[in-house]
Amino acid sequence: MSDWLALSAVFFLILGLILLAVYAIYLIAPQAPTEAKRRRYEAGNPPQGEAKSRLAMQYFGYVLMLVALEPLMAVPVVYFAISPTAASAIYLLVTVAVIVLASLYAYVHSKDIRKWILD
Repeated sequence: MSDWLALSAVFFLILGLILLAVYAIYLIAPQAPTEAKRRRYEAGNPPQGEAKSRLAMQYFGYVLMLVALEPLMAVPVVYFAISPTAASAIYLLVTVAVIVLASLYAYVHSKDIRKWILD
């Protein structure tokens, strides 16, 4: 049996087991929303009184930029570190240019506070 065939068989077996486990959890878990599910908890305890403040959303756009763009930057940097050729340098520069443009676009749209207000 080929190594790739064995590896792909193990991969699909594990994938099938994971999907089966997720489906079993979906069947077992209660579906109806209850008051206990929707209740707020503070450090594992029921809340006392009103909330002190709401979660500030003014930095949410920056968090999205970090989470989305940091992994995209890691791939070309590692590729350039492993094989520092002209092609990998061009790949790195193009990726940096795309990320800078995407960051500027996201920064401009993160300033629009109307997108972050929940009504």
